[in-house]
Amino acid sequence: MGRRAAARTAFLALVVFLMASCSVFEGPGTPPPLSPVPGPSAIQLVGTVVSETVKDLTYQFRLSDGRVIAVDFSTKRQVGHPGGPPAMLVLGRDDRGDWAAVIGHQDGTPDGCHVLNQIGYELGISVAIAGVSWRKAANFHSAVQVPPLGQFYAQGSRFCLDDTAQLTEVLAP
Repeated sequence: MGRRAAARTAFLALVVFLMASCSVFEGPGTPPPLSPVPGPSAIQLVGTVVSETVKDLTYQFRLSDGRVIAVDFSTKRQVGHPGGPPAMLVLGRDDRGDWAAVIGHQDGTPDGCHVLNQIGYELGISVAIAGVSWRKAANFHSAVQVPPLGQFYAQGSRFCLDDTAQLTEVLAP
């Protein structure tokens, strides 16, 4: 009985520790403040991925126009999490250096919508998502209330980029 109680106490202590250490939010369900604010991004390449191969941290992407682009993720920061096909490769540079993103489509989203499913922060002419400032397209619209500058969009919002990697739409959760 003593061993079981000690094991249970150790388990509960571990759970409490993990919950406390994982809490980077200011309150329950509140995203952290945007820090640092990313500088403007210069988009260097956008293309539709047809296939990819991987060796160590280097990915080779074959694009629909025939180009083969090698991306070494030991020298570029990886932005976001890839979604489903058709995926779009975006290479860019900002005040923190070179970055690369592979952004996919998600079922239930409009055609041509390459989705970023991460917290977005309003910056005026752009939205900071995954540490990158994504410029808003001229036809930008939002199904959720646009927050004040520096504040986050409603949790669960999805951000659509077009084929030029400009933000066209914010979809409701």
